[in-house]
Amino acid sequence: MIKRVLLGLLLCSVPLLAQSYTKPIADVTVAGTAVTVFTSTDIVAGNGHPAATGATCAVSAAAVRLTFDGTTPTTALGYLAAPGQYIISGTSNLLNMQAVRNSSTSGVLSCVVYSPQ
Repeated sequence: MIKRVLLGLLLCSVPLLAQSYTKPIADVTVAGTAVTVFTSTDIVAGNGHPAATGATCAVSAAAVRLTFDGTTPTTALGYLAAPGQYIISGTSNLLNMQAVRNSSTSGVLSCVVYSPQ
């Protein structure tokens, strides 16, 4: 009886592990009109997953301009992201991330959103 009570106490004191979440996002072609990169469904907690807190994105084909504060990017406004790999941190940055091409050539964003364990 004492062993069962001790085992029960041990099991109750084990912290619950946070749920991890990883979701690849379909490639986004970034053309001359600004696009919102992620949907709230991808980022906000729900549907059995916690809120995404970061993303790894690859820019290919051509450079793009990115904004993270809800401002619409232009060819002159926003963070210039040349083709390569980038890490974006923060749920708010993901929710507000917009992109537009930087020249006459469209870029492509390939991203995976995640939350740590």
